[in-house]
Amino acid sequence: MARFPVSISSALLAACFAAVALAGDLEDAQGLQQAGKYQDALGKYESAVAAEPGNADACLGLSEGLEGLGRYQEAADAAVAGLKQHKEHIGLLVAKARAYMLMADAAMRAGDDPKDIYAHAAECDAALLKVLEAEPDHADGNVLKAKVMQHQGDQEGALALLVANAEKHP
Repeated sequence: MARFPVSISSALLAACFAAVALAGDLEDAQGLQQAGKYQDALGKYESAVAAEPGNADACLGLSEGLEGLGRYQEAADAAVAGLKQHKEHIGLLVAKARAYMLMADAAMRAGDDPKDIYAHAAECDAALLKVLEAEPDHADGNVLKAKVMQHQGDQEGALALLVANAEKHP
């Protein structure tokens, strides 16, 4: 039987415990978030991201939790952080797009400068381009795309996209 030096065995054991702790934090956070307890989930997601900054599930959960609390810029930032290592991750791209669309909607309601509204919608659209290239029938991606079209003044195109999306995803 091969024997590892004590320092390697200790390092492997520590890595295993860290992975189990991370999985537990993510599972706890997901349960809290599904129950609508975004603030409680946030701490768990923050711990998971701190333990493993490139973990796509942790970044996605953090983004969704921040969104649930109405902290849209931070939600977008969390999705972008995950996308640095997972450039094509559909969930993170949708989370980024959704956060920017929510910022555009909030800016519109607040009567902000139309340039700011357009900039948020453009960020949303850029993320959606990757989503819809990979998955043209992505339900949430198409709903967000219709909202972008609405912000751009294409009401008829937005409605047509929503109708087509509803037919594909009843």
